[in-house]
Amino acid sequence: MIKHNQKIPTQPEQRDKFDKLYRKTEIEIERLEKQIEARLPKGRNLSDQQWLNTLITASQNVPKDENEAKLLQKYLLTESNPFTNR
Repeated sequence: MIKHNQKIPTQPEQRDKFDKLYRKTEIEIERLEKQIEARLPKGRNLSDQQWLNTLITASQNVPKDENEAKLLQKYLLTESNPFTNR
């Protein structure tokens, strides 16, 4: 009755037409959900646990080569450092 403005339809519904419309709407909802999911912000690590793990790794292990040392230094000097002013 909702589809027919509060009136009882005189002709029976066509099931295949309804199924096609239902599937089309399902696909549209899935597409919109993916679009919304992609737009959500990734955020940043507020616990600084990754930074602390890197600090522990850098202080306890000798880097294998210069590239690894640069990578550790780069990460430790980024803005994710909890001891820098944000």
